[in-house]
Amino acid sequence: MKNMNEFSVTCTEMGAHEASVLYTGAMCQAGALALTYEWERLFAYYRYKRVLLSIESPGGAIDGME
Repeated sequence: MKNMNEFSVTCTEMGAHEASVLYTGAMCQAGALALTYEWERLFAYYRYKRVLLSIESPGGAIDGME
């Protein structure tokens, strides 16, 4: 049986003031927390002005989207 909590969060620097975040896999609570961590890291710590978010997901659990 496949684990429904399989996901990947990849961050790539696009320029001096912008980055890209790619989320792949089903949305779950752990995945949502990983996205939250990336947002805080990119905006608060690195102070990027723009972050492009791409999501490749078939859907997922409601608790991951809350």
